[in-house]
Amino acid sequence: RRWRREVRSAWLRLAVFAILIVNVLMGEHGGSLFVHANVVVGYGLATALALGFALGRRGPVWLIAAFTAVDALAVVALFHEHLFAAGDAFGHALTTTNLAIAFVLLNHVALRLRPLLVLLYAGIVVVGWLSLLVAKSAASRWQDAESFKVLEADSALAVAFGFAAFVAFLLIRDHDSLLRSALKSERRRLGLSRFFSPDVVSELERGRVALDLQRRVASVMFVD
Repeated sequence: RRWRREVRSAWLRLAVFAILIVNVLMGEHGGSLFVHANVVVGYGLATALALGFALGRRGPVWLIAAFTAVDALAVVALFHEHLFAAGDAFGHALTTTNLAIAFVLLNHVALRLRPLLVLLYAGIVVVGWLSLLVAKSAASRWQDAESFKVLEADSALAVAFGFAAFVAFLLIRDHDSLLRSALKSERRRLGLSRFFSPDVVSELERGRVALDLQRRVASVMFVD
C-alpha cells in the first residue's frame, strides 16, 4: 500500500514538472528565466529520484518528509524568482500558474493523509514566502509605499494559502478519528462474534436488543 502511494505521488510530481517546463517555454517565469530553469532542473532530478524509489520499492521512510520539503522549497523559489532577477526592482510578480502549482502540491501532500506532512509543507511555504519578501524589502526600499503594497498583497495570499492548508489538516485529522473509531468498532464486533451468532452481533451493533443481563454462577466442563 505504501509503494502504491509512492508511485501515485511520483506521477503527480511528474505532472507538476511538465507544468514547469510549459511555463518556461511560454515565458511565465516571473522575469527570471535563470532561477526558473534551475528550479525546473532541480525539481526534475527530485522527481526522477522519487519515481525511481517508488518503482524500485526501496527507500527509507524519512524520504517522504524530505521530498515534501523539496516541494515546499521549489514553491518558495517559484514565488520569489523575480526577486533574484537583475536590477533593484521590487514588485508583485507572482504568477497565477505558480500559485496554482502551490495548491496542487498542497493537495498532493494532503493525499498522503498525514497531518504533520501538511504542516511541514505549509509551514515552509508560508514562512519562506513572507521572509524573503521582508528581507528583500528591507534591503532595497523599505520606506517606499510600493513595498508595503506588495507585502500587503502577498500577505493576504499567504493567509489564504495557510487557511487552505489548515482546512486540509483538519480534514485529515477528522479522517484519522473516523478511522480509529471504525477500527475500534470492528475490534468490538470481532470480540462479540466469539460468543454470539452473527445475527445477534448485528442486532447488538444496531442497538435493537435489550438484554436482561444477569450474573450467574456456572460450571464449565471441557471435554477432549
